[in-house]
Amino acid sequence: MKKFIINGLFYTQKTTGVHRFARELLKELDQIIDKNVVSIVVPSSAVDLPNFKNIEVIKYGSHTGMMWEQLDLSRYAKKNKATLISLCNSQPLLHPGIICIHDAAYKTHPEFFKTFHGKMSVLWHKLVYWQATRCTDFPILTVSYFSKYSIIDTYKIKPSRVHVVSNGWQHLKQYNQDDSILSKHGLTKGEFYFTLGNINYNKNTRWVVEYAQQHPTEIFVLSGIRVKNSSIDIDHTPNIKYLGFLSDAEIASLYANCKAFIFPSIHEGFGIPPMEALCYGAEAVVANTSCLPEIYGNTVHYIDAYDTGIDLEELIKEPVANPRYVLDKYSWEKTAKKMLDFLKSIKE
Repeated sequence: MKKFIINGLFYTQKTTGVHRFARELLKELDQIIDKNVVSIVVPSSAVDLPNFKNIEVIKYGSHTGMMWEQLDLSRYAKKNKATLISLCNSQPLLHPGIICIHDAAYKTHPEFFKTFHGKMSVLWHKLVYWQATRCTDFPILTVSYFSKYSIIDTYKIKPSRVHVVSNGWQHLKQYNQDDSILSKHGLTKGEFYFTLGNINYNKNTRWVVEYAQQHPTEIFVLSGIRVKNSSIDIDHTPNIKYLGFLSDAEIASLYANCKAFIFPSIHEGFGIPPMEALCYGAEAVVANTSCLPEIYGNTVHYIDAYDTGIDLEELIKEPVANPRYVLDKYSWEKTAKKMLDFLKSIKE
């Protein structure tokens, strides 16, 4: 079987959905792949690295961040003559390989990225995606059929080049709920709505803010990375509690104890958080946009991402399908098996 090198830059970054995909996929892949097939190369500064049994983790290089990815990783991949796999939307321009493009929003919806950093990110990812789609030597990975056909339609490439490997939810079940998050912030079980996601335009935090302003007696809890210079004002609505970046154990408690989980995102490649919420028995309120109907079917309550003129109390009383329909369909184990089959299909 061909040898592969994984771009391990994500081990030095905060865990968002994209990074979660990479971490959990590799954890499961390690259980089923032979030794000496896959190695992960990480910056020398990386800490808290996984202790895998079949996948070797290698520290290399003197740079950090993008400079490490573009210079050190590129040099290592060339020297070792292995196929590079990048799982988090970016790869070395000087040594491209197989990339996972989680969605095409940087190309199709640049208006989502309003800050200076966001605009720079758009320019960078447009360049990376253009190169990846033009480089016919390598297939492309993605996480949903919505994203697959968005990539195909946007970049006019053959459907056979794009492979779907999806996500899972089981990672959150390894943690005991940290219910101290409730008392710490004066929260009562079943009396608050919870939203998880970066405070950013495409995550549509504005919907929660506007709804909260219209319903001042309800409590809304937000968690996620606050994007610098975001114009979304979460500081002047008294019934909104912004808790910042939380541990998985704290997030598990908020899922388990909220009145409902709200996910009003305008655009997603997959959207893991509603699945996490469902696994803790929460009612999930999800925007009827992008891939979300594909992933969640009839197991969630849908809202218009641009209309807050509804009553959440009444909406969450409406019946939905058993969440097992979704929870049984997706798992990191299934994702790893798809990935292994994909790797085996790549010829020497």
